[in-house]
Amino acid sequence: MDSSVAYDTEVPVKLSLIVGRAPDAPADLLPFAELASGFETTLWTGQANLGSAASMFAYAAGAGRSSAVGFSVALMGMRPASTAALEVTAHAQMSRQPVAFGVGPGSIEYQESWLGHRIRKPIQATRLYVEEFRAHTDRLRMQIESRGTHLPGIEIGVGVLRPAMAEMVGETADFAVTWLCPPKYLHDVVVPAMKRGAERLGRPTPRLVAVNPLYESGHGIPANVLVESPHLGMPHYLDMLRRAGLDVGDDRRRNAEVLAASTAVLDAESARLSSLLKAYRSAGVDELVLNTSGMQAYFGTAAACGAVRAVLEQHQEDFDE
Repeated sequence: MDSSVAYDTEVPVKLSLIVGRAPDAPADLLPFAELASGFETTLWTGQANLGSAASMFAYAAGAGRSSAVGFSVALMGMRPASTAALEVTAHAQMSRQPVAFGVGPGSIEYQESWLGHRIRKPIQATRLYVEEFRAHTDRLRMQIESRGTHLPGIEIGVGVLRPAMAEMVGETADFAVTWLCPPKYLHDVVVPAMKRGAERLGRPTPRLVAVNPLYESGHGIPANVLVESPHLGMPHYLDMLRRAGLDVGDDRRRNAEVLAASTAVLDAESARLSSLLKAYRSAGVDELVLNTSGMQAYFGTAAACGAVRAVLEQHQEDFDE
C-alpha cells in the first residue's frame, strides 16, 4: 500500500513543527518556538511526561516567541477534561493565540501504568472526553467574552491510527492527528473513515493533522537510526503500519528500517521531497507537522531546527501552489 504517492484530490496545507523530544530546561524550547513564531505557524508538542506542555508554551510566549500551539497528543488519564479545558483556555486567553488540543487514550501499557486498569471502551471514552472538554471550553468562552475579551480559537482533536477512531472523530472532533502514517494510508483509510462519520451527522469533515519524521541525510547516521522510536514496538502502531502495507514485526530495529524506507519519513535533502510533500497534500492532509526528534537526539537542537527551517523556507510553496 505504500508504493504510490500520487492522488487526484488537492487541498491547501500548511507546514508546522513539533518539539518531539521534551526539553530538559524551558530555554531549550525557544529555538523551536522562534521558528514557529517567525514562520507564523503552529508549534506542537508531544505528551509531556515530566512536565506540563502548557507551562512550556507559556514560557515561550512570555519570552516573546508567541505562536499558535498544538498538543499531540495529551493522554486522557493524566488530567480530567475540565482541568485540560481550563489550562488550554487560560493559555489562549493570555497568549492571544489559537490552541489545538489533541487527546487520546494511550497504549494499554500506559493505561495500566497510570490508571491501574485498561480502558474497556477506548473509543467511547475518548468521545466522552471530547464532549466534556468542548462543554467546558464553551462555558469558559462565554464567561471570558461576556467581559469584552476576545478568545482565540480552541480546537479539540483526537489521536488517530485506525479507521474506527477516525470515524468517531468525523462525528465529534475538530481534527484528527496521526503519527507515522504514510500518505496512501491516510488517503485510503483515515480520510474516508472521517468522512463517513461526518456525513452520518451532517457535519463538515474534521481537518487532518499528520505528524511525520523529518531528518537530513548525509550526516553519517542511517535514517533508520534517526527514526527509531518506542512507537515501533507498540501493537496499535504495528497494526496501523501493517494495514498500510509495511512489513513490520517483533524486531523494533528492523521495523525502523522498514519505516525509514517508506513514504512516512521525510528527508530534507532528498530531491524527492517536493513530490512527497505534494503527496501528503493530495492525500487529504491539512497540516503536516515536521518531527525532528531523531535529529535532535543525535545532532542537537540547532541541527534539528536547521532541518525544519530548510523545509519551511524551500517547500511551503509545494503546498500553496
